[in-house]
Amino acid sequence: MDGLAVLQTLQHVQGGARIIILTASEDKNEWVQAMKLGCAGILVKQTAPELIVKSISKVYAGEIWLDSNTTAAVMRQFSTAEELASGAARPRARSPLSAREQEIVALVAQGYRNREMAEKMFISEQTVKNHLHNIFDKLGVSDRLELALYAIHNGFH
Repeated sequence: MDGLAVLQTLQHVQGGARIIILTASEDKNEWVQAMKLGCAGILVKQTAPELIVKSISKVYAGEIWLDSNTTAAVMRQFSTAEELASGAARPRARSPLSAREQEIVALVAQGYRNREMAEKMFISEQTVKNHLHNIFDKLGVSDRLELALYAIHNGFH
C-alpha cells in the first residue's frame, strides 16, 4: 500500500494521530494530495537529521511542518489547482494590508526566507520580521503556512 492509500485509511481512524510523510517522491501533486488527506508534515528523504527531529517536535506541538522548498511547491500546486477548478484566478479580496505587507505575503507564498526577502526588498531582516509580526496580527494567522494559504486564497501570488 502506498503512502496516500495509508493516509486515506487513517482518515477514518479515530485517535488523533498526527502524520509526517517521509518521501522520495518529487511529485508535488502527491504532496498536495497528502496535505488534503490530513498529513501534518512532509519531509523528503534527503532532509537533514536535525530537521527531522525539529519537524517531529513541531508536529507534536500541533503545527504543520513543510520545509521552505516543500512549502513553495505545495503552495504553487494549490494555487494552480484552485485556478483550474474555478476556471480563472479569483479576484483579490480587499486587504487590510499595506502595499509593502502585501509584497511580503506574496514572497512568503513563494517560499522566500526572511533573509532572502530582506535582500530582495532592500530592507533589513528585522524589518521583514516586524512586517511579518504585523501581518500575522492583522490577518489572525499564526505561522508562515497559514499565511501562505491566505495568500493563495486571496490572490497574493
